[in-house]
Amino acid sequence: MPSPLDGCWAKIERANDNIGNLDNEIAAFVHPENYIIVRHVDHKAQECTFTARGQTIPLRFSVLIGEIIHHLRSSLDHLIWQLVLKRHPSPNFKVQFPICITEKEFKRAIKGGIITGVGKSAQKLIEHVQPYHYSS
Repeated sequence: MPSPLDGCWAKIERANDNIGNLDNEIAAFVHPENYIIVRHVDHKAQECTFTARGQTIPLRFSVLIGEIIHHLRSSLDHLIWQLVLKRHPSPNFKVQFPICITEKEFKRAIKGGIITGVGKSAQKLIEHVQPYHYSS
């Protein structure tokens, strides 16, 4: 029987697949055979310099990173939606998982209805995992 959180888990699984793909592509990209080391000796200055010439970082890396972030962010929004559905049959379409850099920003988001319908204990957990608690 399907779980209401299957969508969350599917998005996380897809993000993990893309993390593996990105790891493999980065490993191939940084392989020593892809770089040329050029040595330049200046006998007058008694200096020797080395320059590494490599490839341009592929655009695909940015695409994979964007997909990873999207899937993880989307799984949080699915989670909030399911928490609201537990208490209300038709959630407000403003509902999403807040990610706030400051406590003031978080309070403003709450007042704006971003987690309206989420139970108090879940609200406390959501507030606890906000980035502003972990920045210095």
